[in-house]
Amino acid sequence: MKTRVLHVVGGLNVGGTETWLAKGMPFVDRERYEFDFLVFGDEDQHYARMVERAGGGVIRCSSPQNPVRFAISFLRVLRKAKCDAVHAHVYCASGLVLMLAALAGVKVRIFHSHTAQDEHRGFGCRSIYFRVARALIRRFATRGIAVSAVAAAPIFPTNWEFVPEKWRVSPTGIELAPFSDASVRESVRRELNIPETATVVLHVGRFAPVKNHALLVKIAERAIRQRLEVVFVLVGDGPLRSQLELEVCARGLGRAFRFAGVRDDVARLLRAADVFVLPSLYEGFPLAYVEAQAAGLPCVISDAITPAADLIPERVVRLSVTDEPGIWAQVLLDSAAIPDSELIAERFTEFSMEASMERMVECYR
Repeated sequence: MKTRVLHVVGGLNVGGTETWLAKGMPFVDRERYEFDFLVFGDEDQHYARMVERAGGGVIRCSSPQNPVRFAISFLRVLRKAKCDAVHAHVYCASGLVLMLAALAGVKVRIFHSHTAQDEHRGFGCRSIYFRVARALIRRFATRGIAVSAVAAAPIFPTNWEFVPEKWRVSPTGIELAPFSDASVRESVRRELNIPETATVVLHVGRFAPVKNHALLVKIAERAIRQRLEVVFVLVGDGPLRSQLELEVCARGLGRAFRFAGVRDDVARLLRAADVFVLPSLYEGFPLAYVEAQAAGLPCVISDAITPAADLIPERVVRLSVTDEPGIWAQVLLDSAAIPDSELIAERFTEFSMEASMERMVECYR
């Protein structure tokens, strides 16, 4: 008999967690496991068709922003779905999700932390909400998974490392094959109208405050002063994109930026780049950074990113977000180098999609 798992993800649009789950579906044994994905609201979901083609279902539900309405809607879903496990990926909202799953009699209830966001300090509304959610997660989760120790710290109990049967760290994985194709560099550069001789700096991330695009624009401004032929390619979308595009134009940097939008071919773009940059204010376990290393790119990142994601540390430079933009710019330009494919193959076995999916389904047994 198949084990039926309900993944509560909130949405299936482009993001690290959603990409991992959607692209990981083909690596799950469909004879043994059946995955459904719970999303909030009625809007279109980028990965919905991919999930459905791989045999998964997409279920819509009210948002936890209205807890009463969500509880009624979610309990109705649980009664109809008859799932064996509920796997919650929605951080603080996971507390309510897991409590309701317990009330519905679901035996396996998994909390999965994908971020290092910590809001427990202070006495404001968000802090109180965070602490209540954390208490519910600790009480009702039968298993807790975090993508890194940094992502575990805000939610997992003290000394969680000594209870590995309940709490553990398991990094997410990526498909490695697309990153080994070196023939795409010229075609991608033609597509984005980038000169072959230009130094290409790539950033992948949602246009949101945590990704620190404001610093990225200042870095680009300094880099162009040092090297005219440098192009910053920004992949992603989000609420701050329009604002950033306007700022880039206002600073006279339009020719040095390419806003690539949401892409399903990030691996191709990485093969066309010379260096990867990620100046985030905080991260859990950033898959875009892992993918950049898989593509062999040198990486310049903020020191707020967990060292657990440094798979090829000798090709990584960490800087503080308080460092001068000129320092970031100089390090980026100095770091551009030729990929080392042998080193990639040696370091990435644990981070393959197959390995990460196998670790995940172990939790349902």
